[in-house]
Amino acid sequence: MLVGRPAAGKAELALALAQRLPDLRLLDRAVVEGALFEPSDDSAAERSIAFSAVLDAARYHLGRGRLVAVETSGRRGEGDAMRAVADDAGAFVATIQCAPADAEPADDYLTLDMTGPVDEAVELALGYIDEMGQ
Repeated sequence: MLVGRPAAGKAELALALAQRLPDLRLLDRAVVEGALFEPSDDSAAERSIAFSAVLDAARYHLGRGRLVAVETSGRRGEGDAMRAVADDAGAFVATIQCAPADAEPADDYLTLDMTGPVDEAVELALGYIDEMGQ
């Protein structure tokens, strides 16, 4: 899961990861929400419906052995829902937070400052993904 505030660098990281991982499927909750509800009123119901659609797509791809990157804001409960989908598919979740350099890192996810070189962030992300997959 790629989480963070809008314009934190999630999309940039996702696209760079997709270049390195050709089988990667990118699922962006905001893009799905826009496709379903544009113009959106940014309601909790719209976000929930869009994330449910993303989870269904993730379930589909993971069930076929594909890699999935879910791009979202990281609202409460989304990580648990994604982990449940991954567990059902026999997959794992590596949560990467795109945040400013002064963000407080946590032990249960990788925090990346996307204001630096993208290649460095990609290398860190790939290392973390490999670590979480073992």
